[in-house]
Amino acid sequence: SVGVGHVYGGGTAGGTGLTTAQMKQQASFAGWDFTSVWTIQEGQTYPYLRWQDNTASEVTVPNVVGQTQADATTAITNAGLTVGTVTTQCSDTVAAGNVISQNLAAGASVAPGTVVNLVVSTGPCGGQQVTVPNVVGQAQADATTALTNAGLTVGTVIQQCSDTVAAGNVISQDPAAGVEVSPGTSVNLVVSTGPCGGQQVTVPNVVGQAQATATTAITNAGLTVGTVTRAYSATVAAGVVISQDPAAGSTVSGGAAVNLVVSLGAPTPGNEPTRREIMTRVYDRFEDLDTNNDGTLSLAEAMAGVSTLPAEVFQAIDANGDNQLSQDELRDYLNIGGVFGCVRRLFVKDLLVSAGGDLLLAGLGLALLAASVSRRRS
Repeated sequence: SVGVGHVYGGGTAGGTGLTTAQMKQQASFAGWDFTSVWTIQEGQTYPYLRWQDNTASEVTVPNVVGQTQADATTAITNAGLTVGTVTTQCSDTVAAGNVISQNLAAGASVAPGTVVNLVVSTGPCGGQQVTVPNVVGQAQADATTALTNAGLTVGTVIQQCSDTVAAGNVISQDPAAGVEVSPGTSVNLVVSTGPCGGQQVTVPNVVGQAQATATTAITNAGLTVGTVTRAYSATVAAGVVISQDPAAGSTVSGGAAVNLVVSLGAPTPGNEPTRREIMTRVYDRFEDLDTNNDGTLSLAEAMAGVSTLPAEVFQAIDANGDNQLSQDELRDYLNIGGVFGCVRRLFVKDLLVSAGGDLLLAGLGLALLAASVSRRRS
């Protein structure tokens, strides 16, 4: 309501207790004189009446810092002002629900109806914790909404196949539901892409690519990089993929691993073993190296036992070009034929050494015997 109106002649407070709407009606009555009509001024929340010989009375902004929000609202309203925006903020010094600061400042002289904005405490910052909601099984959009409404944020979202969770729904979350965390904490999600068995992808060709480029191509195809084995190669530059397993063009389940053999470059000349010695070691350890028990060795399997194996030798021995070495292919390379060949390859050297030793001992024995006979005759 408006406090005072100016009336010519009587000097009475004709406007006391009247609402602004009533004052507007009274403006057309005899005895009232205005230099301006009801207007809107900056900083005012309602039209006010400017009188011919005076301006509207100013009011003093009360100090409401430290008061409860309810008390502060009452004080501001009683001063002829209005409460504006109320912002909440944590505080380690101001109790929850009390005013931290105000704008306009206390003591300022302003027009009636001016807005006073408040910042109200939510309590200690360190102790303000929120509970992580359970979003597992929810659609990703619903999970995002639930986390946002809880005062949290969505962190990393990983796509993964699932035979039990429908496509687009959350498989898991981190932190888990029920954990107390600070506001704004990120919650990472794993979202289903649908059944694993039904999701088939084609293995890309990464042979000849740098390892980093190959890794990116495999990941982008929805697959993972498996075992990375390193082998010497005189023809493939260091860091470049020599071979892959499964082969390019194969159809596999999403998330399947692709094993790589990456070049170490050409071997340094020196005391490295000969190719025949290397492949002999592979043949001797064939059964141990055949980890999947399929009767053949991949380059990775062979490299696991003999790291100095050159890729070119492996490929040269691989007569049928299936990127697998069989025992027959190794026998052909080593010129091992049947049982005798195995015995010859494995034991000839030992037999020669043993026989040579026996011959040496026999020779020494004969020499000693001859010397003894010679002494007796003399």
